[in-house]
Amino acid sequence: MVVMVAGGAVLGVGCGAEAPSGEALDASQAALQFTCAGITGRGCPGTNRCVDDPDDDCDPRRDADCGGLCVGEPCGGFAGFACETGYVCVDDLRDTCDPDNGGADCPGTCLHAGEIQ
Repeated sequence: MVVMVAGGAVLGVGCGAEAPSGEALDASQAALQFTCAGITGRGCPGTNRCVDDPDDDCDPRRDADCGGLCVGEPCGGFAGFACETGYVCVDDLRDTCDPDNGGADCPGTCLHAGEIQ
């Protein structure tokens, strides 16, 4: 399993059966966008949408500069749902399931990674 750090959160890549390897993995990781919104107002690529980051103390209903997380369709987990081409399954940070700490059936979310060969 490859672990990435984005904004202080650890993300496990490879929860879906379609997870790329080798050069394709390097290229897809470089393209992944985990964060959105905030002062930059950055949106999410592809069909991903921006949701509130549950691990920060910022409430977008009252605070002006809350960052968010890019999320997509569910993937991985016990059923092993795969992502569409151009998306990679990563651990969904909105739940309490941790694949690195006994969570064998953690669902993931498909993040846009561009075209994976």
